[in-house]
Formats: sequence, C-alpha cells, structure tokens
Amino acid sequence: MPSFKDFDKNDYIFLLCLFLMRISLGFFATVIGITLLDLAQNVGVNQKEMSPIVTAKSLGSMIGAIFISIYQHYLPFENDSTTDQFTTAIGFKNTYCKLFDRSTIMGITQFFGLFFCLLVPLADSVLKIVILIILTGILYGIVDIGCM
Repeated sequence: MPSFKDFDKNDYIFLLCLFLMRISLGFFATVIGITLLDLAQNVGVNQKEMSPIVTAKSLGSMIGAIFISIYQHYLPFENDSTTDQFTTAIGFKNTYCKLFDRSTIMGITQFFGLFFCLLVPLADSVLKIVILIILTGILYGIVDIGCM
C-alpha cells in the first residue's frame, strides 16, 4: 500500500482536487434547501410552486448515477483483461476505453456543473430552474458514483 512518502506533486494536486470536488458536491447538495425562498422571490412565485426543484435534484442524481454505472459496465475506465476482451468483441480499439478516465470525467462534470449552478439565479421561471437543477444533478450523480 502506498504511503504519502511515495506521492509526487501530481498526486498531491489530484488529492486536493478530489477534496475540493467533494466540498463542491456538498454545497450543491445543501444549497437548494437553503436558497429555496430566495429563488421563489427571484421568480415571483410562492414556496409551494418551487417544490419540483427538490425532486429535480434527486431525479438528476439518479439519472447520472445510472448513466455512469452503465458506462462503467460496458466501457470500464481501466484497461484490464476484461476490457481487452470486450473491446475486441465489439471492434473498438483499446484507446477508446482510455479516452475518458476518472480525472477527465471529474474535470468536465465539475466545470459544467459549476456553469449550470451559476445560471440558476439568473433563471426567470421555475421550469428553467428545474431544467438547470436536473442537468446539475445528472453531473452530480456522475461524479458521485463514477469518479470515486
């Protein structure tokens, strides 16, 4: 088992990114409940009409988790012997399985997740907020299940 003495600079940067990613996922998980009244005021509706947002977050997380689970089942991140057998059987080159590793997926989903979260306060209807929260929830599910 590797110890911290065996880590180089890139390993420490990767650990820092993982730590910051988990912090940002925690913010996303809690910010909906905290800002629900403010979002309702921005959109001009009462709090009851904002309730689909909570469901949208959960729905998006489930969709993202299911998507990444299916992706990992058929195109695993690591290039092991089962990946070699599978890619040979369906005609893919082994490079396709390495095209998206955990770090790449983590970075892409965090970038777009931040983008969608920043658009939420600018949305002018409940439907737009629900769509943005579903998209962010999908990315949350992908990172939470697939990159850990």
